[in-house]
Amino acid sequence: MNAVIPTYKQKKLQYQTHFKIDGVGEPFNLLYCAPPKSGTTNWHRGIAVLKDFIKGKHNSPEDYNPREIFAKGANRKFEDMTKLTQIEVARNPFARLYSAWKDKSRTFRFENCTVDWDKAAKETTWIWGTENRTETEKYKILKKALNSHDQAFNAKALGIKPFETSKVPFERRFTWEAMTQYIAQSAVGDESKHNAHWRTQYNQCGICSIDYDIITQIEHSEKETRSILKFFNLTDITHFGHRYTHQTSEKHESSHEKLLKEKKPFLSLTEKVIEGLYRHYWLDFVLLGYSIPPSLS
Repeated sequence: MNAVIPTYKQKKLQYQTHFKIDGVGEPFNLLYCAPPKSGTTNWHRGIAVLKDFIKGKHNSPEDYNPREIFAKGANRKFEDMTKLTQIEVARNPFARLYSAWKDKSRTFRFENCTVDWDKAAKETTWIWGTENRTETEKYKILKKALNSHDQAFNAKALGIKPFETSKVPFERRFTWEAMTQYIAQSAVGDESKHNAHWRTQYNQCGICSIDYDIITQIEHSEKETRSILKFFNLTDITHFGHRYTHQTSEKHESSHEKLLKEKKPFLSLTEKVIEGLYRHYWLDFVLLGYSIPPSLS
């Protein structure tokens, strides 16, 4: 475990950590961890509102461009931890993994290798909050984001390419099967080589080092974030997203349909790979309150 001052709650001291946490001080006193693909964008924008509110600026989450918020970095330095309410934003480990692949494996290219800029604009958060920018400015933001993703999610650099067994479709940087096999065979506990989008939530949030007061699951975000806002009297100031794209209204989806939907991406994987993935994400399942994957139960 990455033990970091285990008795910090009883101490008034400066606390600094490498974990993927952020926070806001007086009068809100909130610390939260929302790893990539766990509602990160919505929480970062919602907290940005609170940070500016303290400065006398009254904005809404939709006013912020996610990439500009991420570029500023997070507040991981706090003077008095005893005042902070600590929140962990969790997501089912396998759902989060599949979401990471769907998102980060996309090339946004046509078969002739030219860029599909319309797709990049519509299907990413890259130009959220840029409604008042010119088309030229938006294009520059998109181009910079795409170049950044081309480098960050290069299959060879990530170590995924050796696991490819067939030609990768032009619209993907790497296949689902290769990515999952790469993760399944990796050493448990050594996540230094893994990208943050599929690194475990346990590792990124320091679950055994930080004594979280609230663990909220984004599968229930519509109800739970509303309760959090109400409890902290934030309803009229900010929000942390109203609904996530992966969610489907329960009244339109039976429990059987839900189960089939969850299992579908894993039908192309071998039992050995699935067991390797469960081994890798075991602490996320156990500590964040998620059931054993359907294929293993």
